[in-house]
Amino acid sequence: MTSKSTWQHEILFQLDKAAQNYKFPTFDNINYPAADMRLSVFRDNSEWLILFEKLVYSDNESAFLSMVHAFGNKIPDPGFQPNSSEQIISEAPHYPIWDNEMNFSLDLLDFTLKVKGTIMHFLPTRDDYRKAHVNLEDDSYPEFKILCFLVFLMPDALFRSDDDLLKACNRSNLPKFIQLDDWHHPDLFNGELPSHCDFFKNLAQSIEEGSYHAPNQVQSINSYWYHWEYFWC
Repeated sequence: MTSKSTWQHEILFQLDKAAQNYKFPTFDNINYPAADMRLSVFRDNSEWLILFEKLVYSDNESAFLSMVHAFGNKIPDPGFQPNSSEQIISEAPHYPIWDNEMNFSLDLLDFTLKVKGTIMHFLPTRDDYRKAHVNLEDDSYPEFKILCFLVFLMPDALFRSDDDLLKACNRSNLPKFIQLDDWHHPDLFNGELPSHCDFFKNLAQSIEEGSYHAPNQVQSINSYWYHWEYFWC
């Protein structure tokens, strides 16, 4: 078991290693583009745990998913947790998302979906989409447009509870240290590692010390999908 005095180095080393091995979460993953991401940290005197929950639309699976990446000193395989995928949006009865040939069939301005088990009807305007940074005229998947709109409309509703987050990586009864929606995420494609980011250096130090404090040097906040370049098929 590592001591708390070594946690800062251990955290940055583990995050960098995951980034170098393509196990660190990204917003612009072509297979799992993220409409939103939340960072949660849990810790006690013997354990640290950093969780990234991504809300994505997977065209290959035709599914709206919550996915969890976990890093910690008691996580056997840091990175995406294979059993963590959970469907967050599905078809409501009598309102199919796709037709028999898997063509998108909803009206983006008038649609009904089952959101985390609850049937909900939405009537967004074009201005609502603009406020959510969604361009209705571009070539992105209409499913992704809907997901981006929903995370803007109800930013907390689609994320998991603390207990469900811990369960996704086989942990439990660990106190929450901090939960964030705003941070500087590393641009892995251009060679930026977590340890290059003031935010993650500060986060690692805060976890070790047991008290969170904002970094003195603030890099740009980019933890929202519209800060990233997406490539659509």
